Amino acid sequence: MLAHPSLVRDEGGALIPDFMLQPLGSEYADILDLKRPDAKLVTSRKDRRHFAHGVHEAIAQVREYREYFENSEYRLAVQDRYGLTAYRPSTLIVIGRQPKNLTEEEMKRIAGDVPDFVQVQTYDDVLRKMRRMVELKEV
Repeated sequence: MLAHPSLVRDEGGALIPDFMLQPLGSEYADILDLKRPDAKLVTSRKDRRHFAHGVHEAIAQVREYREYFENSEYRLAVQDRYGLTAYRPSTLIVIGRQPKNLTEEEMKRIAGDVPDFVQVQTYDDVLRKMRRMVELKEV
């Protein structure tokens, strides 16, 4: 795991994701971007619910990170500087809390508009998964 790598590019200044992670069993790194737990996750208008503006901004941000690694020179620079290989990395955004009035099914429907390379999770999702891992270890 590498915190705050500087992804230097020719134009537009450096990109700085929160973390680059190398999953077990993979030679390619992925990206984790953390947003505030109090960020609004979903907005609704009449009968339509959709991700809030902050989620769409986070998706645009991780898209930039992913596109950075399309450039072979940039990939080599990251590999030389940090020892990480990345190409079309998967991205995880952790943002906000699970709204109490939103079912898991509704959340899956809303998340259906997210690009395949992006996974959006709430801090509640992460906590649930960690609790489940602890439960499994106790058995």
